[in-house]
Amino acid sequence: MRRLIAIAAVFSIFTGCAALQKYQTTSTPPERKIETEYYLATLKPTLGWNGIPEAFSLTILNTTDQDIEIDWNKTLFINNGQTSGGFMFEGVVYKDRNNQKNPDIIFGKNIFSKTIWPNNLVSYVSGQYGGWRHTPMSPGENGVSLVIKTKDQELRENMTVDLSYKPIK
Repeated sequence: MRRLIAIAAVFSIFTGCAALQKYQTTSTPPERKIETEYYLATLKPTLGWNGIPEAFSLTILNTTDQDIEIDWNKTLFINNGQTSGGFMFEGVVYKDRNNQKNPDIIFGKNIFSKTIWPNNLVSYVSGQYGGWRHTPMSPGENGVSLVIKTKDQELRENMTVDLSYKPIK
């Protein structure tokens, strides 16, 4: 019985008093698009289990015949008008998420797509039910300050959406 109470207490600590609360998210616009002479980029929030975004889906179409690259070391998370660290994605070890990353090359006339998580919204929780956690994004302006390198120049474009949430009853 004590073990059951302890498990329930730990569960309530991790999930809050509103255990399993789900939310309806509104993103304005639903996705952000940027078009330059080199590429067309689309950014869309990706919802976590509770309905609140904790990542973005980033898709880039290289519209040129030349290769372009994403500089992940200069691409930053935007939260309410301020940059707040970089991103991690599949293949990045959690504990190494703030280390230097190799660029992604987008070949001429090709499409690139990746789910990206803000580094600063990832944390480690210790204990029996511990592990790495993705914290949801806060309401307000969230997005990416994207850095693309072409043969001749470095381009920075900010792509943001305004997020709001309300509990589902």
